[in-house]
Amino acid sequence: MPTRTAPRMILAAVIAAAVLVAGCAKSGGTQASSPTAPITVGIIADTTGSTKTIGDQFINGSEAAAKLFGPIGHRPVKFVVQDGGNFSASTTAAKVIQLKTQDNAAAVLGMASSECEGAISVAGRVQIPMIGNSCSIQDVVGSNCNYWFINGAPSPAVDAKAMAISARKQFPGLIGQKWVVIGDDPGWSQSVAHYWDSIPGARNAGVQIAPFGTVDWAPYIAKLRASGARAVLVAISWGVQYAAFLQQANAAGLFGQMQIVGPVGFPENSMIPGYGTAASNSTVAALLKTRVLSQYGGSWTYVDQTPTGKKFDELFYKSYGYPPTTQANVAMADTWMLLSAMKAVGTDPHTLMQALTTRKFQTPYWTQPLSVQAGGRQLNVPAFATRFEKLARPQYGASYANQVLFVMPPSSVVGSASSYGCHVSGT
Repeated sequence: MPTRTAPRMILAAVIAAAVLVAGCAKSGGTQASSPTAPITVGIIADTTGSTKTIGDQFINGSEAAAKLFGPIGHRPVKFVVQDGGNFSASTTAAKVIQLKTQDNAAAVLGMASSECEGAISVAGRVQIPMIGNSCSIQDVVGSNCNYWFINGAPSPAVDAKAMAISARKQFPGLIGQKWVVIGDDPGWSQSVAHYWDSIPGARNAGVQIAPFGTVDWAPYIAKLRASGARAVLVAISWGVQYAAFLQQANAAGLFGQMQIVGPVGFPENSMIPGYGTAASNSTVAALLKTRVLSQYGGSWTYVDQTPTGKKFDELFYKSYGYPPTTQANVAMADTWMLLSAMKAVGTDPHTLMQALTTRKFQTPYWTQPLSVQAGGRQLNVPAFATRFEKLARPQYGASYANQVLFVMPPSSVVGSASSYGCHVSGT
């Protein structure tokens, strides 16, 4: 998901400390053999700081999925949550070791951005299955792919293909016009520009980058107005800064001059009334004018179309008081897949990993089964083009929602493992 890129360097001192802690802790081993003992699953999710809103969705999505799924045999599922330290790779590496050695976790879920790299850095040590909910770094399914780690959400390469397909459908007359990327994260902003430039017939997109967390966008809006661009791609990290840009752009009349587009959508839980936070009328007014190329994760309005998906939405709303967000739906799908594999083959790590990467799993998320890319570690996930709309009648406490315009199936957006540069070796 679009957010500030965390440092990729894993500090040796942190890993050494984690190993020392692990050596002093009780042995991990396999899950308890008692037929009624809980199955422990770790979750790496940010529980403090500016990324807490994303971590909350990871936790809530997994917990709701487990409630609906039910026990595995007679064994309940027990989640142990560890804070990823604001997308910190080094913190995550230490926490994954702790989950294995102290909590005896059978698998690990959650993780975003560089947290995925941190988990991969210790994967060979812990040797348990891990599924990342939002690994926005291509290397985790490319040259740095690992036997024990699956990316359970769209990778940047998936986003790039989805953007191209959606743009050709939604903006056929604008593709050859001048586009500008606006953002506050250099890495993400340059990536979005690169994705756009790869679309056949597109002109090279200009890039304007503000300091991370910018809330006064007036100088940048003035530059956009003077640029002569016909459209702008919003690559601003998810948070108050995203809403601030849309509000100020609308107030300045920018929507009347150019099309404003979210390349991978926006987070409902911090922008839309009814999703657990108070959103202003000015934010809603701007969102109604914003177009979306592809939405990160499936909207609850799409998930609600299947019987199991509707049950998940109802349970989530009953548990948390708002409908599931896109991040919660991704966490649900990854959790459902993991629990389905455990139900089928048990918790032995090697057998479980083999099942996860070779079988297909029906989930509430998608009408077709989910599977992992052959020979690689990218989940075959669909992409969704959405539009923010006012609902005909309120549902799950919300009067607005992302409605799915069309679905881009995995076959059209997920590349081969070899094209990503992933060559999975054994354990």
